[in-house]
Amino acid sequence: MLRSFISFVVHRRLLALCATALIAIYGVWSYLHTAIEAYPDVTNVQVGVIAQAPGLAPEEVERQITQPLERELNGTPGLVSLRSESYFGLSMINLVFNDDAVSFNARAEVSQRLPQADLPPGVTPEMAPDYTPLGKIFYYRLTSDRHTLSQLRTEQERHVVRVLKQVQGVADVVSIGGFVKEFHVEVDPDKLYALGISLDDVSEALAKSNRNVGGGLMRRGEQSLIVRGIGLLHSPQEINEVVVAMRGGAPVTIGDVARVVQSHTPRQGSVGQDEHDDIVQGIVLLKRGENPSVVLDNIHAKVDALNQKGLPEGMHMTTNYDRSDLVGHTLATVQHNLLFGATLIIAVLWLFLRSIRGSLIVATVIPLSLLVAFIGLHLLGMPANLISMGAIDFGIMVDGAVVLAENIIRNARMRKPQTANDMRHIIIDSAVAVAKPTLFAMAIVIAALIPVFSLQSIEGRIFRPLALTYSFALLGALVFAMGLVPALCALFLKPKHVMVDEPKIFDRAHHGYQHWIGKVLTAGRSRATVVIAAVAILVVAGLSAKFLGTEFLPELDEGDAYVLVQMPASVSLEKGQEVLRDVRLRLKAFPEVISVTTEQGRPESGTDNETLNLAKTLVRLKPHGEWRKGLTKPDLIEQMRATLGEVPGVAFNFAQPIRDSVEESTSGARGQVVLKLYGTDIPTLRALLKQTVSLVKDIEGVVDLDLYRDAPAPQLHVEFDRAALARQGIAMETAQKTLEVALAGNISTTLWEGEYPVPVRVRLPYVDRMDEERIRNIAIPLPDGGSVPLHSVGTVGIKIGNSSIFRESNARYMALKFNVEGRDIGSVVRDTLATFSQNVKLPEGYEAVWGGEWENQQRAAARLKVVVPLSLLIVFALLFSALGHARSAGVILLCAPFTMVGGIVALHLAHIELSISAAIGFIALLGQVALAGLLVVSAVEELRRQGMPMMQALVEGTAERMRSIVLVALLALLGLLPMALSTGVGSETQRPFASVIVGGMVILPIVALVLLPVLYALMGPRTC
Repeated sequence: MLRSFISFVVHRRLLALCATALIAIYGVWSYLHTAIEAYPDVTNVQVGVIAQAPGLAPEEVERQITQPLERELNGTPGLVSLRSESYFGLSMINLVFNDDAVSFNARAEVSQRLPQADLPPGVTPEMAPDYTPLGKIFYYRLTSDRHTLSQLRTEQERHVVRVLKQVQGVADVVSIGGFVKEFHVEVDPDKLYALGISLDDVSEALAKSNRNVGGGLMRRGEQSLIVRGIGLLHSPQEINEVVVAMRGGAPVTIGDVARVVQSHTPRQGSVGQDEHDDIVQGIVLLKRGENPSVVLDNIHAKVDALNQKGLPEGMHMTTNYDRSDLVGHTLATVQHNLLFGATLIIAVLWLFLRSIRGSLIVATVIPLSLLVAFIGLHLLGMPANLISMGAIDFGIMVDGAVVLAENIIRNARMRKPQTANDMRHIIIDSAVAVAKPTLFAMAIVIAALIPVFSLQSIEGRIFRPLALTYSFALLGALVFAMGLVPALCALFLKPKHVMVDEPKIFDRAHHGYQHWIGKVLTAGRSRATVVIAAVAILVVAGLSAKFLGTEFLPELDEGDAYVLVQMPASVSLEKGQEVLRDVRLRLKAFPEVISVTTEQGRPESGTDNETLNLAKTLVRLKPHGEWRKGLTKPDLIEQMRATLGEVPGVAFNFAQPIRDSVEESTSGARGQVVLKLYGTDIPTLRALLKQTVSLVKDIEGVVDLDLYRDAPAPQLHVEFDRAALARQGIAMETAQKTLEVALAGNISTTLWEGEYPVPVRVRLPYVDRMDEERIRNIAIPLPDGGSVPLHSVGTVGIKIGNSSIFRESNARYMALKFNVEGRDIGSVVRDTLATFSQNVKLPEGYEAVWGGEWENQQRAAARLKVVVPLSLLIVFALLFSALGHARSAGVILLCAPFTMVGGIVALHLAHIELSISAAIGFIALLGQVALAGLLVVSAVEELRRQGMPMMQALVEGTAERMRSIVLVALLALLGLLPMALSTGVGSETQRPFASVIVGGMVILPIVALVLLPVLYALMGPRTC
């Protein structure tokens, strides 16, 4: 069958070229329509639920909003975990679904359950935008030399957001900073008291005075007229004229008891940049599953259009953060490495084949196999990313084509064809001779990736695209090696093109090796020496592997620096801005820094979970070539950490934007290692975690150690006396509602400015709300008119409460988090676990769970321990099918551990820790060992079947395949050498995989050409 197929493509070579052209065209189209990301989206389908209740403390938010929502959302089909966070005025619930969930269906299920929750009046839960933790792709600032912050924010809400949300693929645009316009009715408590009017009366009068109605139709002759009752408020002056009550036959208007002013929505956050304490910022969120490159291109076009003619004169949009910069830098790293590797491969091909045409024929497989990979990704709807594309080794891609072309050229030089017809027969015979081992070898390389396909959760979502990309490219390389390379050889390789004298060094190496291996195989002592030396090296390498550090994945350098700032829990917005100004100016003083942006608290939309004491700081850095000489990013971070350490009362945690979002989304806390304690009593949880902090802080490698968002905060408690209320005949609801409206305010109605609504809020003036004594004198209305001061029916005092409450799986928890620097994460966690288990005793009903990157690493390692042996069985079965002898297959597999010695040595030399990326490199090595072993053993056994004695067949078969083995190993080595040595942006995730392959390929020729023949002589089949 293989002969028929190869004969067909050789004689119908133009048809083969046409088929290749069609595949290439489709491949280019797929490439242009495949999303390309810097980093794979590692999160499950998640649905966020947001419910805001301005004025409620975290304890009330948990009890009145979070828990009722949790009860309704429990049991949602496909739900894996349910986490919630309760803050001042905000409840956030995050539902995580299984790997098979579809975002649209999950959101539909959640939306059906939300209305069933029993929530306080006025609280309406809504789903967060449909985006992932990687979805914050574009930050911009709205600036002006003549507009106020309020005007900037108004333009942002009314115009800019609407324009950007027109871009297909944008989930939402989040605004933060500046002032959201409102009209405030600031009532005078003394006038209310004197007139016997309550705050409720004012709110009710406003609501009733702002309404249009429809009066149906009125016939007028042959016409029908629509009847409208116009009663909407149009200006603050009309608000002043609203009648609240009648006193002594005269109307009392809002203007008589209150002052109407233009103000803003109470702020829970702000944004500062460099020397500016308050700016207006917008964050564009990418919809789940969209192509970020395409969406960003369209966003850039909209921004350019707005800057040219879409904004008021003097207003301008500038970029604070653009994900396309990171994508561009990482793709540039991948493209440079791939291009450099491909150039090296072509040069080596020419060196070994001594044929320009032959080298170029083999090289055509490189772009074509890459296009097949994009076809596969596009058909599956999967994006390409840095990790999946960076793992492609063009040297491995061309293995099949190299073996086939080398055999064709070698046989042509031996048989010396005279005509084109003779050359075609040589091409067919030579291709058929290596077709079966090549076919099985490529199948084995793909089968070796089975453990990668089996990975689950985060590690599966990271590495499954890698395995698929790799497999698609290998499949394409195999198809083109069998179907295109023979056709191209028949078309372009003429007898004169292969009649080139080889360098004498190749002949000397061939004969020298054949003579040496013959002596080794025929001398029992030499064979024993080879085996003993190999076993000794393997044992030493195995023991040294224990000294390799372990981690889940190397950290991707996202280019810029990212600092999480934690201030005292009770800090005000204004004091926080003052502290953050100091932080920005300290960081801006570094010559490597372009700008510093701090984002304090959360936006009014409630789409973020930061409180006023927390801030995210983005430090944009110049290109590394413009840094001080010899300065590395870790050095710069340490210098920044030192200068920020001088800020009193503030804790800092260095992270990166994408990593930070992913960590919080997957484990519920920001940190490489997270300890969650579950229990009911928050003080007990806090005490246990503080004990753990005191034990862990001195462990080497632990940095940024702290309790996660634990900040006990002072609260002003107003406790009403039920007996006193009863004596006055005041209902508890009336007293609480009066307190709520007086302090937090109440949106009573909406005033329309054209097509834009402006809320109208009723509340006490600022000075009355910020003074404890004045709060004690708030007038509480009596049922029959009049009022009493609050202090006569209740007490006002300061007590300690919580600034946040976290829950998971319907139970409270608190978390401890830390990062690891200067040491591998595996050894740090082992020391931490040992210290914790020996010294911390948990009360009954309390549970400790460790998570973060370490949890991912352990889960992946456990999975690989089960699946790798199964993969070995499959590889063994394929080898057995190819060779027909279990002993032959066993000898090849026995060589695999010896090749991995090179990978271990490479990790030691490069000071790289053992990660899942490196483990996948070792898995890929198995396929290369099988390929080399199959080439050698198939040649040996073919000679044995022709009647040659075993030892002679071993000597001549291995010598015959020597050049193929060296060429295969050298090509694979050079294909990934640029990645192993790269230091560009994004190279951190590629380097472990590439280093292992490079190290293994250095050892592979020795194993395949020395150890394998010796083991075959000792353990191979006696007959063939």
